[in-house]
Amino acid sequence: MEPTTNLATAPGNETKKLIGRAFFGDTFDDHGGLEAFQDYFRYYEGEIAWLRGGTHQIAGIVTQSHEDVVTIAKLLRQHPDCEKSEIRQKLRAVHHFGHAEDWVLNRSIDLSLRLWLQINVRDDESSTGVPQVHWDEDVVLADFLAGLFPVEDWELGAKERRLDPYFTAANMVQFCQLKVDWTNSLEDHLRLERREKKEKVLWVYPHKQTLQALLVEAEKVPATVLKETIQTLDLLFPFWDTRTKTLLEQNGQTFHNISGPIEQGRRLHLLDFPHWKVRLLEVYEEVFQSPPVSWAQLWHDQRNPQQFWTFWIALVILALTLVSTIASIVSMITGIIQVKLARQALSLSLQTMSSSSHRFHSSSL
Repeated sequence: MEPTTNLATAPGNETKKLIGRAFFGDTFDDHGGLEAFQDYFRYYEGEIAWLRGGTHQIAGIVTQSHEDVVTIAKLLRQHPDCEKSEIRQKLRAVHHFGHAEDWVLNRSIDLSLRLWLQINVRDDESSTGVPQVHWDEDVVLADFLAGLFPVEDWELGAKERRLDPYFTAANMVQFCQLKVDWTNSLEDHLRLERREKKEKVLWVYPHKQTLQALLVEAEKVPATVLKETIQTLDLLFPFWDTRTKTLLEQNGQTFHNISGPIEQGRRLHLLDFPHWKVRLLEVYEEVFQSPPVSWAQLWHDQRNPQQFWTFWIALVILALTLVSTIASIVSMITGIIQVKLARQALSLSLQTMSSSSHRFHSSSL
């Protein structure tokens, strides 16, 4: 550990290595170390900076150094079957935590959970713009974490189970006016937010490297949740898709560059996502299956090729029919005008002949 580890100071490289090894074990070094976990440490430093942003924030926690964060996280890792009150008792055995009040210890525990597992656990009402979760006193840590990602038992019809191959975030951004935002909270992943003017925002947790590290270490978040989350990233952001690469570049996301797909191919069956199927189905039905809202989107929308070509062929036939009808009307009007002009010409010719005949008779007399 570097000499300066106070939370008021950003962690240096050696401190980051200690944190990474404490949180992710051998996986931290095996999967690229500091370079591979740059996004994670940006999150870590941002969370600490938020604490420093309020005068009561750091004063309201017993954690005063990065080493304290690691100490509490290690205790949580070692005792997943303990309730929060039991964790507090164990923390009080640490010399400088001994006289801290319950609410101060609770906030310190929440901080270590947020930094370790990137779950927005908070015991207070402080607003961060992200939905918060609360660890109740009488619930053991393992049950609390598992309860954040329930498995839904309801059945799906055969048609509902299968996802369209065009079901990607990039396609929904282009065709359905979806906006993608990025969240640092795992439990916020795939949340569909509805804003004013019918704007829809999909929140995505992009820390794929962290997920893979926790998965290898078999941490306290259920392994099925970690694996499914990676699979949803592979589903919505296909590694090989050109449109997806452009979207990720525009948003500064590099998780595919660091960690490739977890397996070959994409899973297009909702039953493969027992933890995330409810949110995936909501996005699929409310966003992906919604019709385009502009002519530009309609022109590029090829989610349903048969419907796409049927529509445009019908539109061309309608256009040709309109052109033909207009041409027929113009031709008819032209014919009427020609007949009218012919009649006028004939009438004028008869009048001229009549006048000439009259002059002839007059001259003969």
